[in-house]
Amino acid sequence: MGVPILKPPFVDNAVKPGETWCYVARTEVSLDPLIESRSTNEVCVDVRDITPPAPPVGLSVLPREGKLELTWSPSTEPDLARYRLYRASGGAPARLAELPKTVTNYLDGSAEPGVTYYYTLTAVDESGNESTPSSPAEGRLP
Repeated sequence: MGVPILKPPFVDNAVKPGETWCYVARTEVSLDPLIESRSTNEVCVDVRDITPPAPPVGLSVLPREGKLELTWSPSTEPDLARYRLYRASGGAPARLAELPKTVTNYLDGSAEPGVTYYYTLTAVDESGNESTPSSPAEGRLP
């Protein structure tokens, strides 16, 4: 027998992503003696992580010997899996690189002199949720 819930709604804070939980409900008319209704139909819920991580911060770009060096602050998200780096130069951003969570810098060796590039970075968690883009950082090789 479970513990009576005296007022709705009930929030189960014990569930974790990746788990499946099933519930039934009964109405108790009296606790002493116990008088309760039949159980409702069982309802099962697959718990999924649908919350994206926070966007990365501190993205900056510096020219380095024919390349553009990007650096950023490490994410503090506990379920961080990787970063995605995007680059644009006059159009929509395109994915430039997918980087491990332990990396906080990248050398863009494909940047061309005289072209202004706009970079953004996202964080991706272990469930595949992608953050919104970081603030853009601008870079240009002389």
